[in-house]
Amino acid sequence: MRGNHGSPVLILDAEGGLQRTWDRLARTMRGHNADPAIPLHFIPFAYLNLTRGDAESEYWSNVANSLGAKLIIIDALANVTRGADENNLLSIQPVFDTLRKVAKNTGAAVVVIHHTNKQGLYRGSSSMSASVDHLLLVESPPDDNLVSIRTFKARDLAPVLLTARAIFNNSPDVGAHDNAPLRYISLSLKPVTT
Repeated sequence: MRGNHGSPVLILDAEGGLQRTWDRLARTMRGHNADPAIPLHFIPFAYLNLTRGDAESEYWSNVANSLGAKLIIIDALANVTRGADENNLLSIQPVFDTLRKVAKNTGAAVVVIHHTNKQGLYRGSSSMSASVDHLLLVESPPDDNLVSIRTFKARDLAPVLLTARAIFNNSPDVGAHDNAPLRYISLSLKPVTT
């Protein structure tokens, strides 16, 4: 059996900003009793423009490699594709080529957060789905704390359904700036039968 070896994580936040991201990460780490020395790096309001191709992939590959990051999270796609039309194949395909180069240059898994359309599916060109190895949909009914994560597309992977229930604890140990409660997640992994 292989051991669990943690690797540094790099979060490139193009949406939340310094204080909001810091508070979210601090609450999550406290909620999971994470070691404060965990190798988690984040760059708030990271100026990424994934439409710039090789220059962008080289720059962010160097940043990730300097940190030893083996997981790179980008939040969110719309914020890092300045000038690209996500509905146009010729406009959006170079963005995914850049992401694939970053993954290849670093040996890291690259996770990109993207928002859904009104139908609850990913927005934009079908080339997005064709360009990724794994596409997950995250859903949560507005009146329930159940979160469902399901495979929409999987290349060389078995589809899974992951459900989580958020448990809100109104303890006094809250974020220093927004007084939001700690969030704890209880996970249950269920294979999908096809």
